[in-house]
Amino acid sequence: MSDAPSPVLLVSTDFDGTLVEHGVPTPFSPLLVETFSTLRERGVRWVINTGRSLSSLEEGLDAFAFPIHPDYVITTEREVFRPAPNGHGWVDFGDWNARCARAHDALFASVAPMLREVVAFVERDTRADIVYGRRTHGHGITREPAGVVARNDAEMDRIVALLDGFRARMPQFSYQRNSIYLSFCHVDYDKGTTLAELGRLLGVGPESTFAVGDHQNDLPMLDGVHARHVACPANSIERVKAAVRAAGGYVARDPYSAGVIEALRFYCGGGASRSEPGARD
Repeated sequence: MSDAPSPVLLVSTDFDGTLVEHGVPTPFSPLLVETFSTLRERGVRWVINTGRSLSSLEEGLDAFAFPIHPDYVITTEREVFRPAPNGHGWVDFGDWNARCARAHDALFASVAPMLREVVAFVERDTRADIVYGRRTHGHGITREPAGVVARNDAEMDRIVALLDGFRARMPQFSYQRNSIYLSFCHVDYDKGTTLAELGRLLGVGPESTFAVGDHQNDLPMLDGVHARHVACPANSIERVKAAVRAAGGYVARDPYSAGVIEALRFYCGGGASRSEPGARD
């Protein structure tokens, strides 16, 4: 970090495991509302950047009785939305989602034989489940593999080893993993590149962007490339903590939303000295 860092103008937060904790009476800190309200008064904009679909995120916000809603949302790790003009729901922001859909249509068409091998391996050699999605194209609607849900991390490690072998000869093919959950995707579309597109649309560069997350699918926005100010809560997996440290970021002492507040205070004021990045865990 430089001696005179740029002020944070865009905040990107993961949802599950970062803003909210599952299975507890109080899933997020009451101070979260105050924190985001103060940031908004300063002109800072906030995006929830999640692997959930748009409908699933809306359900999650309702289920957790989340008291505030973000200014923007990034869903399925690759689609960006802004509020609808009428104030109800969300609409595409720019042409990113259309470009993303075309890229994924072309990708899934080209890797169909490989995905059949993946399905055969999963069904034959594991107890994992294939998740199917629907793709609309000129000939109708195709049902195709969209991801995998494993029974445990060790089983997912075996599946990932197979996928990494395929990726060596199909460089556009990638995946996003969050523990036992994995989705197939185009290598150019992830939480980091989509955050960069949102920043471009808003006129906010990486030097003024903050990102926080806890798991593997958050790594593309935590490497210091698309957001210069990066952080993770104390409950994050070790790989995420290592990535945040490597980017000169902030590893919070508190878990979940309390860790998010701690990191925001560090980067945006009202918290620890800025001379201690990465040293708070």
